[in-house]
This record gives sequence, structure tokens and C-alpha cells, in this order.
Amino acid sequence: MIKQKKMAICAVGASTAIALYVLMTSVMQHADASFSSTYGINNDGQTFGSATLAADYESEPDLILVQASNGKEGYVKKEDLHSAEGVASSPAEAVEQQIEKEQNQVQALRDRLDYLIADGIISKERADSVIAQAEELSNPYAAPEEDDVQRFSDTLAVNPELEKEFNEALKVTEATIPVYDVDGETVIGEFSVG
Repeated sequence: MIKQKKMAICAVGASTAIALYVLMTSVMQHADASFSSTYGINNDGQTFGSATLAADYESEPDLILVQASNGKEGYVKKEDLHSAEGVASSPAEAVEQQIEKEQNQVQALRDRLDYLIADGIISKERADSVIAQAEELSNPYAAPEEDDVQRFSDTLAVNPELEKEFNEALKVTEATIPVYDVDGETVIGEFSVG
């Protein structure tokens, strides 16, 4: 009798294990099918779709959905986007990249303001004040205060030439990459990264 109960318990345990295995296999297959159906596949076998559906860089589609600067919707190649973004390998490298980017922007602003000074559009004192504000806002070790951001915005708003030069300085660190149709070959626009 005890032997039969032990065999029955073993049989239940084995059938439970088998049922669990079948269930897990079904779930995994469904998950794989669900993941692969998240993205479309073009004639060249490239996946395309939104990167927001990806858990990480590796699971992003080959062609990532974006809106081009001309307003058209299209796709950028994953490798082009990652190269232009300068994907960091560590948090320290990400901070380094951000600091370098902001220093380049401030230097570009400084250079552009020199032209406004030379043309008599703004004074050297005004340019120095704008540079000091930009440097303060780009400090990677301190979040800018809302009042400082508003003061800088107000400074730019009262002088359209200054605002234009600031926006041009920001473009210094931007990279432009092609936007493709779903075929991954036909260029339909550009996408700015930076």
C-alpha cells in the first residue's frame, strides 16, 4: 500500500513536471512569435519598426522608425543611429561624452557671438553674460534651477539674432543621418541626432 502511494506521488510529480515543461515551452514559443511579429520584415530580411518596443539595443529592429526633418516618416539604420549617438559603454563614458558635447556647444556659441560683437549687434559684456549663463546651465554636476533656465530663455527671446546663433551653436554637435523607405535603400530624408 505504501509502495503504491509512493508510486502515485511519483507519477503525479512526473506528470506535473511534464505539464509544466509543456506549458513553459508553449509560453516561450508564444513569446518568441510575439517578439518576432512586433517588427515587420522587408524583402531583404531586415526588421523594421519602432525602437520603443525593444528591451535593449540588441533587440532593436534593423531599421528604426523616425520622422525625417522634411516631415516624412521613414527608417534609419540601427548602426547609423548608434554610431551618431555615440552609444556609451559605461555611465562614466556617457558623462564624458555629454561634457564634451556641451563644451563644444558653448565654444561654438562663443565663436558665433564673436561675429555678433564684430557686427555691433551685441556688446562684449552681453556676449560674456550669455556665455556665462550657457556654461552654468550645461554644468553636468548640477541640475539647472528653473529660474536660471527661464532667465536664459528670456535673454534669447529679446534678441532674435542671439537666439538664432544659439540654435546654430547647438547644431555643431548634431549628426545628420539618412532616412530610408522601408526597403532600407531609398533615401527619403534626413534625421538629426544630437
